[in-house]
Amino acid sequence: MRSLRRKKVNMIKTLKWLFFLFFLTSCFENSLEDRVERIARRAIKYEENGQYEKALIEINRAINLDSNISSLYVIRGRIRRFQKFDSLSLVDYTKAINLDSTNTSALFQKAFSYSLLNEEDSAIKYYNLSIKSKKSGQFFVNIENQDMLKLIH
Repeated sequence: MRSLRRKKVNMIKTLKWLFFLFFLTSCFENSLEDRVERIARRAIKYEENGQYEKALIEINRAINLDSNISSLYVIRGRIRRFQKFDSLSLVDYTKAINLDSTNTSALFQKAFSYSLLNEEDSAIKYYNLSIKSKKSGQFFVNIENQDMLKLIH
């Protein structure tokens, strides 16, 4: 009888620990997403104020926390373009597109960077891809230092 009771107590303790670990894991995941978003927003603010070095430091921190978010690479690419590192910005836009081939902003920014480098054929290719990636009936316009604006026709 004691053996059965002891097993039941141990099982309850184990279930409590498993629940506790599950709870901690879910809290960490939510807070990580929030933290990445806060850091990215801070990077954008620095970018808007022309503080590109600080912006680059912040966006690199966000990427180090979660390297699978396409939009983070678009932000870093934009910062690098403002710093006149056009070839590095192309690397970031390519990474963003590899993570999400429908990221209209990444496609558009890559086309724009190719335009700045006078590589018209590549620019036209990515402008066309950005147009084709849009959902039917919607048009996206990129405004420098702001989020993509969604205009409904």
